[in-house]
Amino acid sequence: MKREIFKFPEAMKALAEWENLLPEDHVPRFIACNLGGLDDKPDITVDGVVNYTEYVDCRLRGTCRFEGKLCRALKVEHGVISGAEMAVLKLSNKPIKIIADELNISQETVKSHLKSIKDKTGLPDKTEVAIFAYKKALITQ
Repeated sequence: MKREIFKFPEAMKALAEWENLLPEDHVPRFIACNLGGLDDKPDITVDGVVNYTEYVDCRLRGTCRFEGKLCRALKVEHGVISGAEMAVLKLSNKPIKIIADELNISQETVKSHLKSIKDKTGLPDKTEVAIFAYKKALITQ
């Protein structure tokens, strides 16, 4: 898992900035934030591939300053929000052009991610997507 953390520079930075987190707690914290607790779904395949697809219902959700930096997955009604979709979801209270500019992607790509988010969540429009993001504490301002 130590090698796995290197794939996520933002997570490494979050672990380094977490006050009172001892070095020996970095790997367990990364695992807890990304793979959750015990369940019947394997997080790591026999080939050593880590599956980051489960939503971790963290007790710190909505208050953790590392949310979305150390953890990523969000399960919704019809799937899992991808990393790129999560970036758009976090900015969904802004106009499409602003989202595109902030993420350095095209407006068409933003629209595509929003459509995918709506399909996965079952929400009818961008306004409801933004409200959903607020409720999940993905938008804080």
